[in-house]
Amino acid sequence: MDGVAAGLHLLLRLPPGTDEDALVAALATRRIRVNGLNTYRLHPRPGPALVLGYGRLPTAAIAGAVISLAEAIE
Repeated sequence: MDGVAAGLHLLLRLPPGTDEDALVAALATRRIRVNGLNTYRLHPRPGPALVLGYGRLPTAAIAGAVISLAEAIE
């Protein structure tokens, strides 16, 4: 993860070769909405990553979301 301990989102770098768009779609089927970092770039670059927002995430939902995220990445 990158960044500082502030804000309402974090950046999760993914293993090289990960299909960022496919992972975002797979997470959406699990009702987990994230954005791929390429969404924010003018020119896509190597190094897939997800932008994970947590500003509206209830504390009780965090563990389940992390498990679903890990399962989708595998």
